[in-house]
Amino acid sequence: MVTVEQFCDVCMKNLKMTVIGNNPDEDFIWCKCSECDGIASYPRIKGKDANFYKGIINNNKSEH
Repeated sequence: MVTVEQFCDVCMKNLKMTVIGNNPDEDFIWCKCSECDGIASYPRIKGKDANFYKGIINNNKSEH
């Protein structure tokens, strides 16, 4: 399971969300909120899949 940290407009906070849509041809990765089960979009770098973003998130957390 791949997760990304994304702001949920319903919960009004940053949460780890499960990736539910991972089409490299789309401009967004679609994620499901872990608290309200809502759907949020996460902007992608063209041509990268969700596993690429998992690495970015893990690297950012180790720096803080």
